[in-house]
Amino acid sequence: MKTWIAFSVIALLWTNTLRADPPRPAEKILEEFDAAKAPPFDSQQREDREYVSKYLDARKPLDNKRSRLAWELYRSCPNHERAVELLLVRWENMRVDETTQALQEIGNFVSDHPDSPRIADVLHARADGALRNRRPDPAKGKAFIEDFIRKLPQDERGARLLGDLAYYSRGNRNAQRAIYRRIAADYAGTYWAKMAQGALRQLDGIGKPIELSFNDVVTGRHISMTDLRGKVLVLQFWSTTCGPCLAEMPELRASYAKYNDQGVEFIGVNLDHPSHGVDSVKKCIAHHKMTWPQYYQGNGLESEFSQSWGVNAIPTLFVVDQDGNLHSTEARGRLEFIIPKLLSRQAQNN
Repeated sequence: MKTWIAFSVIALLWTNTLRADPPRPAEKILEEFDAAKAPPFDSQQREDREYVSKYLDARKPLDNKRSRLAWELYRSCPNHERAVELLLVRWENMRVDETTQALQEIGNFVSDHPDSPRIADVLHARADGALRNRRPDPAKGKAFIEDFIRKLPQDERGARLLGDLAYYSRGNRNAQRAIYRRIAADYAGTYWAKMAQGALRQLDGIGKPIELSFNDVVTGRHISMTDLRGKVLVLQFWSTTCGPCLAEMPELRASYAKYNDQGVEFIGVNLDHPSHGVDSVKKCIAHHKMTWPQYYQGNGLESEFSQSWGVNAIPTLFVVDQDGNLHSTEARGRLEFIIPKLLSRQAQNN
């Protein structure tokens, strides 16, 4: 009897195996993956939160499909030349809501394919994914970053990962300083080293003089912060392609209108990439009614002034006090607290 039951179970398993669909050819999977194109995004509506939300909802099924196809290709042809390419897309799609699963899959891949030609990209995705998601894990991210740098000491992406770690270490300035000094020393001469040096300057710059002179991109008028001593200055770092920057313009215009006659001046510091052209910057300034002086740097994030102060994310607002000293590098969303405080201090001194 037992023998008959065992035989029946084996027969059933074999029958189910025969009935299972055979793996699809890699070419069919890739054809379907490549045909799954994202719907077009209207950049003119990037400030419209409802539009952006609907767009993300509309492309979610496509992202899910591409993730499924990536996994299908990997399971059926793990050594295919495009397998890692598709997996990286899958893990990027999983970053927000399925971070834990993505990190588990990446960990398994690293264990199973330590000699993959694209292991560097996989290790980077793991370190990046641990930090840049809905619930960042700095401790886990640090461990993955150290692993990435240990295995790939010449890869400049290690500097960017350390920069992200410094961002998530805000609140601990000593830890941030140590990270930025490490970037400046270990990646000397790179874009990231310059940014780290600027970030150190920013960390230690509170209460110290800050100077800028330029020709206003709209009027051509020469502007010097030295000539504006006695005023509270708000430095607004922005670009025409930064959705949050443009979305905050109405609030900035209201603050400017409220405080300009009380001894407050705004200065826009534009970080547009040169490919966008100065004319598009001027049109944006006019469209958003930005009536304060505008410094067009012309070299994106690598522009000299913003880079020298470690500005690698926008929107960013600095506030300079009436003596020309840097008062805050984290004034975004806090102008209604900072400006009255500085104006009151000036009134008391008078």
